[in-house]
Amino acid sequence: MINQLSIIIPAYNCAEVITKTLDSIIASVNFFQQNYPQSAQIKSEIIVVNDASTDNTLDTLNQLVSNNYPLKIITHNTNKGAGAARNTGVNNSQGEILFFCDGDDLFLPHHVYICFMLLNHQPQPDKNVYLKLKINENNYTIPLPQKPIDAIKTGVRIKDKIHPGWRTPIENSLTINTCVRRKCHEFIGGFPEDEVYKKIRGGEDCSYYKYLFKFFKIGTINLETVEYVRYPGNSFDKQLEKYQFAPGEYQENLSPEEVSWFTEVGKLEQKKLAQLVGKSKELVTIQQKWQQDYQADCQSKGYQFTQDWFSLNIPLWEQVFKQFAHQPNLNFLEIGSWEGRSTCWLLDNILTHESAKITCIDTFEGSVEHKSWYEQGYIESLEGRFDHNIAQTKVPEKVKKLVGYSQEILRNLPTNTYNFIYIDGSHLAPDVLEDAALSWRLLKKGGIIIFDDYNVTFSQNPTESAKLGIDAFTAAFRDKIKLIHKGHQVVIQKAIS
Repeated sequence: MINQLSIIIPAYNCAEVITKTLDSIIASVNFFQQNYPQSAQIKSEIIVVNDASTDNTLDTLNQLVSNNYPLKIITHNTNKGAGAARNTGVNNSQGEILFFCDGDDLFLPHHVYICFMLLNHQPQPDKNVYLKLKINENNYTIPLPQKPIDAIKTGVRIKDKIHPGWRTPIENSLTINTCVRRKCHEFIGGFPEDEVYKKIRGGEDCSYYKYLFKFFKIGTINLETVEYVRYPGNSFDKQLEKYQFAPGEYQENLSPEEVSWFTEVGKLEQKKLAQLVGKSKELVTIQQKWQQDYQADCQSKGYQFTQDWFSLNIPLWEQVFKQFAHQPNLNFLEIGSWEGRSTCWLLDNILTHESAKITCIDTFEGSVEHKSWYEQGYIESLEGRFDHNIAQTKVPEKVKKLVGYSQEILRNLPTNTYNFIYIDGSHLAPDVLEDAALSWRLLKKGGIIIFDDYNVTFSQNPTESAKLGIDAFTAAFRDKIKLIHKGHQVVIQKAIS
């Protein structure tokens, strides 16, 4: 789940047009806030980087701030170029997804909303989902991605006449129609800042897109969501003559020095791509080593786990619980323990203080998705494996095991007791909803609930998936919770007030 977005604007000598650009961005953010149901839980920020402008750009920006424009202004003391300005903006931002808009271009009202919806969508296997939108009396139906994507490229409105062969190259090279996950930007190291890009007056956006396209899944839609604007003397204006000819037909009179600059850019791109290939292989190796280390740790402690549906969640749990690790008097409630893999991890890494405790609820009989496992004798030995694994933690006294149906047991537990509740029992929507509702009074203010298997359908009837129950609960309690994460697992926090 995306919780924050950032819009980065490099600004250089655009005092006459920057207000119009910012008005379009603010209108797009407002459109998002008015149309996205949970927009109140999504933070947005607009960061303008004044790249040592020599006109009144900075004065104009300061005046806008004094007029309550929601901006953060950063200034370069020397002109570093658009790529470096964008990187400065990103380095001073918090957003999980990044938008870029040059100081003389425009967002259309629906740009932020559409990009957010496409990147925030959680695909479900074999299920087509569509975003329906009305823009200027026209109705649009946009298919949401069937697999997770890392960035979006949208259509670009161009009012000036250009040869149709240039539309795709222009859309591929611009950043104004690009929305990207922060992790992708950080992986490729941001926009190139080599001096040669200043000499050729741009091109860093083209290189940036090449790196994105090489290593990440890019979604595209043809709907125009931004406008590439021509003003006298800007980059578009200087290239307008070229855009009247088909790509390759216009003969630019490049000097030998300019030819050498473009050759240098090509060499830099090849070098960078080689570095990123090595980096991607290194990341895979790190992930494999992490899995190997985790499995080796389990083996060294004598745990007897036969299934692993939990370890993929460890990075998220480390992030959620890092501020609570080793603290006294923590009280954890787990609904659905299976062999105790998550229980053991908590005892080993989070509930380490002698006063910390965990209550585990399970029938140890499996659920509807485990019918075939009875024939294999797996289920009848399940509780014994749980008991063995808890004993191997060396702190079994911290664990309270309650055998039975959660919908019955939860009614008898003390209210306002637990700091954390993990709901991973039955995955049928009615059971998940009832578990959540009964757990609510047991959770302390500021406490955290984690739901598992949000995007998994166990039943042949998709309406019986956990997702339906989770969505129903979060919708009913939306004014009383803070959404921390939404992915394979959903993490919410109970409001303090």
